Amino acid sequence: MSEVEEAYLQAIDRMTPAEKFARLHAQLNWMRDLYARQIRDRLGEISEERMKLEVALRMYGHEPQMRELLERELRKFCADSNPSPADDSGRLQTAVQSMDPVQNCLAASAES
Repeated sequence: MSEVEEAYLQAIDRMTPAEKFARLHAQLNWMRDLYARQIRDRLGEISEERMKLEVALRMYGHEPQMRELLERELRKFCADSNPSPADDSGRLQTAVQSMDPVQNCLAASAES
């Protein structure tokens, strides 16, 4: 273990439980803000409710039950934001998009 790691662990050991919790809370908020910035860069401006779901999907999507719950809620936003399968001239969009626009929306949400 390096001197830096040892000093860091000693500093953590000297913290009270309340200080450790406050540090954990600050780190969690920092991570949520980071994910929100990345999602906003990718998706543009979205509602606060959808942003919370997108961030939660990034943070907890590795758990199958959480992923299923979050994707179900996100489908509400995706269904509202996806255009119909036909474009203005009446031609179909690409086959993938016309087959399942909700999955496309969720796939765009999952990319990072």
